[in-house]
Amino acid sequence: MPRSPWGSSERRRWQCFTEATGARLRSPSRDRFQVFRVQSSQALIYGESFLAVHRTDGIVVVQVTFNVGRTTEQKVALYRRATQLLAEKAGVSPDDVLINPVEVQRENWPFGRGAPRFVPPPETE
Repeated sequence: MPRSPWGSSERRRWQCFTEATGARLRSPSRDRFQVFRVQSSQALIYGESFLAVHRTDGIVVVQVTFNVGRTTEQKVALYRRATQLLAEKAGVSPDDVLINPVEVQRENWPFGRGAPRFVPPPETE
């Protein structure tokens, strides 16, 4: 499938989150497997004032998947830095940033060839 061209605002948002992830989670620079999708405001349903946070149609929802084991401090640092960068560099209101972390076990990363890269290969007899 051909890659679709991104607008400059989408690229800035991606760069902000990539910078925050590398800095706060110490993810390798070449560890970039990201899906970026722009939804119309009609395709998103969200609470406009859930938990006293005022959201608009400019909402940015980021779901990040990573290995279990990150500390609460690392995750909170990621949320804060990503929100800060998105506000400063991409003009996204901090109220419009929603980050959804998904933690998975290390054996759940088969990056190709059907082999999970973080699990030792089985011993042969």
